[in-house]
Amino acid sequence: MANDAVRPSAAGLFEGEGRRHAVYGALPLLCTYFSEGQRDKLQETDAGVTRSDGEEDPEAKSERMVAGLRLRVALALAKSLLRILDSVLDRPNFRYGVTRTTSFDKPRGKLDVIRWVTQLREVRVPEAYPILSVERSSRTPENLLACHCLTWFLEEIESAYTASAVPRKSAESEAVIHTIDRIGVILKRPDVSECREIVRRERGRQWVDDLLEEVDLRLASGRVGNREPYEELVRWARGIMTGNPALDPGDLSWLFYDNSFDDKLFELWCMHQLARALADRLGEEEVPIPDLQKSRSAAKPTWEWNFGQYRLELRFQYSLSKSVPALAWKGTEGLVLDGRPDMTLLLYSPDVESPRIVFVDPKLRKRDGLPTEEVYKMVGYFSAAGVENAGQGAIIYYTPHLDPQPVHTLRSAENGLVLAVGADPTRPDDSRAGFAEIASLVLPDDLIGQVSADS
Repeated sequence: MANDAVRPSAAGLFEGEGRRHAVYGALPLLCTYFSEGQRDKLQETDAGVTRSDGEEDPEAKSERMVAGLRLRVALALAKSLLRILDSVLDRPNFRYGVTRTTSFDKPRGKLDVIRWVTQLREVRVPEAYPILSVERSSRTPENLLACHCLTWFLEEIESAYTASAVPRKSAESEAVIHTIDRIGVILKRPDVSECREIVRRERGRQWVDDLLEEVDLRLASGRVGNREPYEELVRWARGIMTGNPALDPGDLSWLFYDNSFDDKLFELWCMHQLARALADRLGEEEVPIPDLQKSRSAAKPTWEWNFGQYRLELRFQYSLSKSVPALAWKGTEGLVLDGRPDMTLLLYSPDVESPRIVFVDPKLRKRDGLPTEEVYKMVGYFSAAGVENAGQGAIIYYTPHLDPQPVHTLRSAENGLVLAVGADPTRPDDSRAGFAEIASLVLPDDLIGQVSADS
């Protein structure tokens, strides 16, 4: 394995347009703001959880890094959202509605004749007069959508800011404070504040879907004034909900100004590519967009597929101690040698008590040949999990300098298998074959054939 030559930029940094393409590829995982309604706020903290040795807990660090990416995406999206809302509120939409009230002693307003006639036989002291009042209201579906976007976005940026633990005097902190102040001013405007009670009461995903459909119908029928900004608001909201936000190049400056999140970006990009490959393998056209934070906090899989009598789970940074019955290496005082592969795939089969496990570990490292160091780490996972040379897994490494993208296969006498797959976010089509190989390892041909025959 002497061909494990390390490139000069092997320290975990993207080259050229790599970071930009990885951001676009990972956006579906980071833009989950509207997916399930209101997210619980996190308690404010200045740092991640630390271990007894003073080092930051790996899981806490991972959460902080994902939150940092979410924060930067939020800052990028804030620019477009605030620009749209400035145009909306230049000429906010409204409508008139009739409300029924009662005036005593004498009529104060337009008399509701029909109600008045029906109550003539009643004796009331003081005498009551039914009144019809025409009032202007800003509670239109499109203004409810604007208020929802603002309210939800405020919670997202506050949540991401808290969880990312960025320094208080950093550029991010200044931008967050400025954005929150601007949102607060807009939320106090009468055209928006009038909608807040309804938005606070509803907020569910189905309500937002129904609201978007109603706004679409009103736009199509010409019942919305100041049409273009509201159309842009609908596109903005739908882009977020589907994980495909419309961002101008200038809006993305927050995502590219340094390399501090490159490793995490590569992991998320690889995970989304693998999810697409698994969906293709199962004949599914769409890949649902998961809520990373919700799946992690609720200990649920990031993705889950049910097909035939089988269930496949893809879990992000799932510890070995949770995926295997017992860890192989234990120390004194209750210590165990645990590990946390970036992706753990668990295939549950009928009549089999324990799931089949495949570990996948993306590493933003450049190698000319076989990534030996990363392969040995995968073998270490096998040992800790107690499967030794019968383990199966894949390494994904960064190969912008190689064409075609390499796929190495290592086998053991005990049917163990490790794939080492090269990938480059700037060439997703060229990288597809490697992810397809991993998907075939997880879902072999005989399994797919059996499921097809049974269906």
